[in-house]
Amino acid sequence: MRSSSSKSRRHWRSWFAGAWHYLALVMITAGWIVWASGARNGIGGLRLLIGTVAVLVAARLIAILLLGLLDRAVQFGRGKADQHPGLQARAVRYQAPARIEHCGLYHRVANGKKRR
Repeated sequence: MRSSSSKSRRHWRSWFAGAWHYLALVMITAGWIVWASGARNGIGGLRLLIGTVAVLVAARLIAILLLGLLDRAVQFGRGKADQHPGLQARAVRYQAPARIEHCGLYHRVANGKKRR
């Protein structure tokens, strides 16, 4: 019993040793956001922080999903590639511009600008 709790404690200490500086940066950033928002009580700043983190996490998950779908869209099964020679090469050719457009879309949404 003692060895398993010792291993668990060692695991957590090792994890904390590798992650403490990230946690410190998050806490410093959170404190700055609360201070910069001018909230006298911490609840307003806490809501702002939680909302900001939620939006960033949601945006990242959407980006992962859309880029994964784009990668899957250019992969064809063996039967489809045999039926249409050159299809894979054409799909891969348009993959890079589609990724660039995808990143540009995020930039435009983040800045609230419309495409001209």
